[in-house]
Amino acid sequence: MNFRKGDKVKFLNDVGQGTVVGFRDKNIVLVLNDDGFEIPVLGNQLLKVEGDYTFKDENISAKSTEKKKEEQVTPVQQAEEDLEEDGVNTDKEAHVFFALVPKNQKDIINSDIDVYLINDSNFRMMYSVSFNENEFQSLFGYGILEDNTKVHLNTIKKDELNKYEEFNFQIIYFQKGNYFLLPPVNKNWLTRP
Repeated sequence: MNFRKGDKVKFLNDVGQGTVVGFRDKNIVLVLNDDGFEIPVLGNQLLKVEGDYTFKDENISAKSTEKKKEEQVTPVQQAEEDLEEDGVNTDKEAHVFFALVPKNQKDIINSDIDVYLINDSNFRMMYSVSFNENEFQSLFGYGILEDNTKVHLNTIKKDELNKYEEFNFQIIYFQKGNYFLLPPVNKNWLTRP
């Protein structure tokens, strides 16, 4: 399992829990336990705790609401948080899917088509999707896609299907922590034989 700084974890072979604060190498995770001690633990001996289990007070006063508004994250703070390492990613391959989904499932033949790019990997990726138009490429969608997420690229109208004969995909995989370098992707896909 891949961990990131700030993940809440439980110990599989011990009582207690803690927070991931760093990494010694690809196998050793540094965990700050409930007693305030930083403990090196094998990554396979940890279980990630999902969800927020903190108690929330239903009676929030106006003062506390105002204080929370003041504590909102600024763009500079967000950029600094984004620079924190994700952890160790030991994957050596990534899977990306290009999905064409009819909007009207009951009448697929006469339906417009939603187009998705699905990142089924533990890597983040920069992507550019274009289609061939005459001698040039026309941009269809671009951006950065987080790990294990999808993005709606566009909707193709039924009347415009013939316009999209060939797609080009350019993808660069990356991670903010330690990871194996994957080669960039530059592939063409013909919609017709």
